[in-house]
Amino acid sequence: MEPSEVAVGGSYLVQRPDRQWHSAVVLQQRPSGAHTEYYVHYDGHNRRLDEWVPIGRLRRQESDPNSGKDRSSSSDPLLDSDRKITRNQKRKHDEINHVQKSYDEMDPTTAALEKEHETITKVKYIDRVQGDCGWRQPPGREIYRKGTLSVYEVDGADHKVYGQNLCLLAKLFLDHKTLYFDVEPFLFYILCEVDKQGAHVVGYFSKVMTEVVVPFWREFLTECSFKEQGEY
Repeated sequence: MEPSEVAVGGSYLVQRPDRQWHSAVVLQQRPSGAHTEYYVHYDGHNRRLDEWVPIGRLRRQESDPNSGKDRSSSSDPLLDSDRKITRNQKRKHDEINHVQKSYDEMDPTTAALEKEHETITKVKYIDRVQGDCGWRQPPGREIYRKGTLSVYEVDGADHKVYGQNLCLLAKLFLDHKTLYFDVEPFLFYILCEVDKQGAHVVGYFSKVMTEVVVPFWREFLTECSFKEQGEY
């Protein structure tokens, strides 16, 4: 495929690291040297498996590399019906969940306005939060530091809103994460990278204490911008 054939929001077959091809949606694209990479979400898979892939790992939905056959040349009406159902389901899903069209699907005037709006607002809200928030580190107590790495222990009963916000952040990456309101029984352990501006959250895990003080460990969430860095 050529980069001009790939649209953000479109569905394609993408080759995963296991060499198998899976249906996926392109969520974003970015330049990578002389080429372009695409951030994809695999249909029916956890969002933790989302990844950046090069153009060489994308195929049109009409072809099925796993079987070595071209589905576009198939005369089987059941296959055609399945494709039609899938496309209809995707259209209904987009309408119900208010999925924004990609720029390629918009008329030129609307696309230009949307790009301008995105450019202006994506930094504006970050500046507002940074300007209004005086926190430069997590609440709670620092229990470990080595070099520029630091770990804070936060009691959910003492800092309920902060714990809820951590859970909501995790929900962006962990589809099965449902708990965010009942954080009082939990202790949160937050790994931070420290510089002159403060302690920046790298990731966290939580544990709940039973009446006999037996810890149950939960998932460790690492923010995407800090993944694949060995020192963590």
